[in-house]
Amino acid sequence: MFNSNKNLLFLTILFLFFSCNSKVENTIYTYDQQSISQSELDSFINHQLDSLNIPAISIAIINDSKTVYHRAIGVNHLVKKDPISEQSIFEAASLSKPIFAFFILKLSEKGIIDLDRPLYFYLPDEKMERDQRYKDVSARSVLRHTSGFPNWRWFDSHPEGEEIERGDFFMISEPNTKFDYSGEAYQYLARVIAHLCFINMNELADLFSKEVSKPLEMEHAYFVWDDFLMENKVYGHKENQPRNRDWGSGLPSHNSMFFGAAGGLQLSLIHI
Repeated sequence: MFNSNKNLLFLTILFLFFSCNSKVENTIYTYDQQSISQSELDSFINHQLDSLNIPAISIAIINDSKTVYHRAIGVNHLVKKDPISEQSIFEAASLSKPIFAFFILKLSEKGIIDLDRPLYFYLPDEKMERDQRYKDVSARSVLRHTSGFPNWRWFDSHPEGEEIERGDFFMISEPNTKFDYSGEAYQYLARVIAHLCFINMNELADLFSKEVSKPLEMEHAYFVWDDFLMENKVYGHKENQPRNRDWGSGLPSHNSMFFGAAGGLQLSLIHI
């Protein structure tokens, strides 16, 4: 009888333990410490996907360094309609920039680049010589978006009164004086890193993997093409139609084998 009661007590404690854990796992806290259940969040997300015609979403929420919510919902292509999974690869677009910035800081810690040394001293660029102000731009300038570069020379308007052909380099402000968001500057910094490491822009992806994605256990994070993408890529859509491009790019010369620091990262949340 004693053993039976003991077993019953053990099962009761075990049940309460898992019940408590389940309750904790099902509770999500917002930035202002409001709580929401997983089922409530599921309903909200599904409603938004339907009402806004969003083909797919992969989302994770982290509370106190722990993943408390992760969903992969929708299809990777509105025509093919293959359902996405936790392995599905999404374009990070401009969220590539903070990941690349972390990469630069790691290289700075190793002494590969001085954040305050003008990039010109590492890698002068003849096409930028038309505006000598580019010689005052450092890695810190780039990471803070104070380089004075346009976002992209191919798409931004050049300063009034200047005769500049489309695709020619120009600057829109004095370096280190004001915030000017620039993917162009990030790309210049990426070229400098490749030059300092004696590698090409494709091989820069291998260095990124060594310094960032592997230590952080980002199993599927790519700045250049990888065969895993072929089966797992989620396509961008515009006006409910899949976009006719396999790879995001800021400049016409960029492709899937060119390290796009400003917007080329593609990744999944599989490692969470």
